[in-house]
Amino acid sequence: MDYEFKNRRTGQLQFIAQIDAAENAPEATKRRLAALWAVANLVRPDLSDADLSSADLAGVILVEATLKDADLTEANLSGANLSWADLTNANLRDANLTGANLHRAVLRAANIFRANVLDAILHEADLRGAYVRETNLSEARFRHYLS
Repeated sequence: MDYEFKNRRTGQLQFIAQIDAAENAPEATKRRLAALWAVANLVRPDLSDADLSSADLAGVILVEATLKDADLTEANLSGANLSWADLTNANLRDANLTGANLHRAVLRAANIFRANVLDAILHEADLRGAYVRETNLSEARFRHYLS
C-alpha cells in the first residue's frame, strides 16, 4: 500500500512510502514501516516532526537523517547508525540507544531523559542544551563532544 508520511504538527506531506501493510494495520506499524522504507529508499531522509514513539528501529542506518523535533519516546534504536544525524529538539525519553553510533550527531536541546545510551558512540556529538538526567551513559564513548 502507499502510505503518506506526514509531519505530525503541520500535516504537510513529507513523502509517500510503499509499505507492506493492510489498510487496517495499526498506525504505529504503518509509521514504522514507512520510516524503514525512507531509510532504504531516500538519501538523507527527512523525518522531522515524525511520530516514531515506541517504534522498533533497531539497527537502522539513519546517517545524515533529519529527525528535528521527532518523537522517539520509548523507541528502540539499539545498534542504529545515527552518525551525522540532526536530532535537534528530538524527544528520546526512555529510548533504547544501546550500542548506537551517534558520531557527530546533533542533539541540541534533545530530551534524552531516562534513555539507555549504554555503549553508544558519541564522538564529536553536539549535546548543547540536551536534557540527560537519569540517562544510562555507562560505557558510552565520548571524544570532543559539545555540551
